[in-house]
Amino acid sequence: LLAQALAGHADPVATTAEIEGILHKIAGSAGSVGLHELGEEASRLECLIRDQRALDRWNVADIADGLDSFLDMSLDICEPVEDAAPLPNASWAAVS
Repeated sequence: LLAQALAGHADPVATTAEIEGILHKIAGSAGSVGLHELGEEASRLECLIRDQRALDRWNVADIADGLDSFLDMSLDICEPVEDAAPLPNASWAAVS
């Protein structure tokens, strides 16, 4: 699905530039919140896109596979948080 969306986009250069920018921000900030592996994966994918842009040769399947892998990793990180039991006697309404 992701590969089809990228391939069907009128301007893959603009699309991948936007993706690269988002990945750059994640790569730069993930480590500061303890998500080192996620930051490394974002950086790896950012470099893949940058290298393809430098060569002006776009392998949409590689980018889509990398994004799928990155999203899977992101979801794996989110799952434990969603499954965590709420703190006893915590009142989130009191937090502002």
